[in-house]
Amino acid sequence: MNWMKEKTQTSMELNQITEQDKSHPRRRVVFELLLAAGLSVGCWYTYFSMFPSPVDPMINMLLIAGLPIGLYLLCRNPFLGRFLVFYVFLLTAIYFVLAYQAVWNGFLVMVNIIIQVLNDQLNAGLIPFELTGDTADWGKDVLLAVIPVILLASMGIAHSIYHKEPLLGFVLTALPVMVGLCLKVGPSIWLLILLMLGWTGLLVLSAVARPVSRKKRKPIYIQNEKNSPLPYIFLGVTTALLLCYVLVFSGDDYRPPQSVDGAKASVVAAQEHLRYDKLQGDEIDQLSRGDLNSAHPLAYTENTVLTLNMLLPRAMYLRGFAGGDFAGGKWAPAPEGAYSGEYTGMIEWLEQKDFYPWMQQDRLYRMSKDYDFVSVKAENVNGSSKYLYLPYEAAVSGDTMPDQVRYIKDYGAFAKGLRGQRDYSFKTFLPKFEDYNEKALTGWLSELKGSPDWNDYAEPESVYRRYVYDTYLYVSDEDAEALKSSGIDQCVGKTIEYTLHHIRSKFDESFTYDVEQDKAPEGKDQLAYFMEHSKAGNDMYFATAAALMFRQAGIPARYAEGYYLSPDYMKLYTQMDDVTMDIPDSLAHSWVEIYIDEIGWFPVEVIPGFYDMEKQQTKETQEDEKIEEEKQKSYEDEAPQNDQPEQDKQEQDKSISPWWFAGLALLLLIALYEVLGRMRIRRLLASFGNVGNKENVYAMYKYVTKVMAFDHHPIPANPYDKLEEVGSAYDAVTEIRFAQFLRLINDVRFGERNLSQEEHKKIAAYAKAAGRHIYSTQKRGKKFLMKFILFYV
Repeated sequence: MNWMKEKTQTSMELNQITEQDKSHPRRRVVFELLLAAGLSVGCWYTYFSMFPSPVDPMINMLLIAGLPIGLYLLCRNPFLGRFLVFYVFLLTAIYFVLAYQAVWNGFLVMVNIIIQVLNDQLNAGLIPFELTGDTADWGKDVLLAVIPVILLASMGIAHSIYHKEPLLGFVLTALPVMVGLCLKVGPSIWLLILLMLGWTGLLVLSAVARPVSRKKRKPIYIQNEKNSPLPYIFLGVTTALLLCYVLVFSGDDYRPPQSVDGAKASVVAAQEHLRYDKLQGDEIDQLSRGDLNSAHPLAYTENTVLTLNMLLPRAMYLRGFAGGDFAGGKWAPAPEGAYSGEYTGMIEWLEQKDFYPWMQQDRLYRMSKDYDFVSVKAENVNGSSKYLYLPYEAAVSGDTMPDQVRYIKDYGAFAKGLRGQRDYSFKTFLPKFEDYNEKALTGWLSELKGSPDWNDYAEPESVYRRYVYDTYLYVSDEDAEALKSSGIDQCVGKTIEYTLHHIRSKFDESFTYDVEQDKAPEGKDQLAYFMEHSKAGNDMYFATAAALMFRQAGIPARYAEGYYLSPDYMKLYTQMDDVTMDIPDSLAHSWVEIYIDEIGWFPVEVIPGFYDMEKQQTKETQEDEKIEEEKQKSYEDEAPQNDQPEQDKQEQDKSISPWWFAGLALLLLIALYEVLGRMRIRRLLASFGNVGNKENVYAMYKYVTKVMAFDHHPIPANPYDKLEEVGSAYDAVTEIRFAQFLRLINDVRFGERNLSQEEHKKIAAYAKAAGRHIYSTQKRGKKFLMKFILFYV
């Protein structure tokens, strides 16, 4: 009887709740519609906060917010609601059959973007899928692939709300949040609040469907016993406000991309990163390939980007990216339209003439009377394998032949293959110029014109030069206004040397080279902010401004980026043969390349500290003084001369013989040579004790090889070939063996290891002991040479 009584009471309570719910049906439907939209928007926008979608944002919004609302309303239809899930799955299957190629390609695009994020965040090392079609079709393919996915997810959300199944709704909408936590990518706090509010509402609705508590057997009201509408109003209004804020008023941190072009660019960037960037490699910092909008304070890691093996180490520019079109604060290759019209087929015609603008100096060096090659083996450790980083003087041979590399138009030497190329070799001519020298370049050009091959070169060069002047002189009105304060207008019609000096002087006097400078504030033009406000920036800003200045002066110019092995940096290796060196990320550099008529693209430095402004000013001062001296001499020649007294003539006749002055000067030079030499050798030997200085370690190695060569024990390119011979000659008089000495030296040269104080003292003692021993075993004549001429031991 008691059991029947409790059952009757429970049935009455359930009927009471049902009647209360039926008294406000519209209120509940509105709340559930808001809940469906809120869960869908929170779910998908959380996904888009981590993975960009190349779909128009308005289409995204209609699909994400509209589909769950429409499906929920269909669920309430007595006829369609019973079979709606079946209809949705059937419709999706038919859709896949009809558009499977585009849908599959769109899925692969989205999967590749996910792979990129996984590799970035977790160093997963996943290999991306190969896509079909052009990048212009990717946005359409992704849209076709996203439609059925959003449709199925919306069906799940609508089903979980209408049938009060919170587990299904929670799993569907919490999946992006779980992925974000795994990737350590935090979505917007407002999205999390929106999702948590939606989950709460879903649990409350489910509680209404099962109102009896197992413990107390009391009904649970979504309102309360007095049928107050406050819970509905509170949850509904809060959800609506959050939904409006997310869709309309929030920032861009988690919205879908604002344009198809922007999304497409992000997909292309993701593709390039997956194909060419080193995954699971050492972290490096680098310039942004001419994109001032992506400029950031540089924090170089000194990790290796490239490894080069050179027989004769020389300074060089290793050029990778070149930009010929500047728009929106970003450099890009010349647009396709530049190669159309009268220049349609020009590049193909130039290639038939064996003229490659990227390797133009190859033809010039081969026409020189004397030239020599340097062989280089390169390993791209952490850089972009899209480029073959090559110097301007590189020769067309081996891995740089047209069948081995892709010379695209006139703006790059790109590696072949899906993943690019990380190991390659090339030959380069010994460069004739370290900096722009107008007189030397003119002299070289005169020599080249005497070559019988000049006419074959001059014909394609004249065609390409006309294209260069039509393409690489453009400066937008906005950029011209930003450069107005530079005074570059006064260089119009002047020589390249004059313009270069003007630009360098302007930067040297008014600007600061600062790799830690950040980009311009939001909404500010990058170039204008650099020229008029900050007057400080990294390589990209100086090279960008200077390239546009050259253009305004009538000199074709482009932006170039890569790695620069300066003469100062290469001083450590100039006396060595067959050197393997690591190129760290701190050698990343931007510069300007100008087109010199009949010669081609030539690199010039405009960044303070990368050129010798004092030397240039001294040269100009000397030229000015020479002009003044010539003017003064001319004036003196034209002025009337007074007759010299007879007594002065007699005194000149009795003057001392010039041979006495020559002998005295020779003795003074010998004494000065001896004093300076002894000071030098004392400083050298004293510097051996400076712990932690790599230059001192190199100096000790150079000193040891020099004294051993004097003692008829020359050290070959591979010192280990004569390890036993050298060891037997000197190990008895030194504290450590020659093999130990070599190991410590190579740890510094190739292993980039800092020696301890004890290790440094050991190699210093070895160098001094070897020098003293060799000096003591020499005959008098050689001791004299060592003491007074060669070494000052």
